[in-house]
Amino acid sequence: MEKVRADICKLGSRHAFEDKWDGKDLSDEQIEEKAQQACKEAEGTTSIYTKAYQKTKDILLSKEQVFTSMRFDYRIIGFNTAYGHIKEDVEAVALSEER
Repeated sequence: MEKVRADICKLGSRHAFEDKWDGKDLSDEQIEEKAQQACKEAEGTTSIYTKAYQKTKDILLSKEQVFTSMRFDYRIIGFNTAYGHIKEDVEAVALSEER
């Protein structure tokens, strides 16, 4: 179950990154809808997704250099490497109450 929670956290973060890339700024309600859709088969992980998405969104909006670095890594290597820039911060928030 720990891997499932970490994967959901990563998925929420990835979606926030991709939405920022696409110039989208989702409201809390839209994030919740997206979380429910993404997690409909992974019961109990909606809150992890929502917290991961929101934390990633906060990081990307406040630290443009992080977004730029992630975008570069994403283009060249892929999201797994790009996620490394924020993984610790995102998972500290999204998984804090789940552990």
